[in-house]
Amino acid sequence: MLQRLAILAGRFGSFWHGSSADLRARRDAAYERALRWRKAFAADPQLRADLVELGDLLQASAKRPTQAGDMLPGTKDLYQCGVDEGRRSLALEVLALGGLDEEEMVQLMEEPDDV
Repeated sequence: MLQRLAILAGRFGSFWHGSSADLRARRDAAYERALRWRKAFAADPQLRADLVELGDLLQASAKRPTQAGDMLPGTKDLYQCGVDEGRRSLALEVLALGGLDEEEMVQLMEEPDDV
């Protein structure tokens, strides 16, 4: 639950700062967006699995540790590393808006492909 709140707060800004009208507008926008994604996931349960696959959420991070303990990109193409992280971040954000929690993510990972 707290992880979803952190993702939403990062996307829409903190709900605890600003005027009351700004706070209400941000809260309402986050609520409406979450409702849309929950409806979409309810209408098509396969949508969650598609986002997990398209966001490469089951792949290990594209970073590798050095001997000094720093993390370096796994490929020489830094642009592609940025694209990959953006894809993963957006997929996680949409899944959080739709109410996916860690237990459901594990279930998606364990389900065999029916295709």
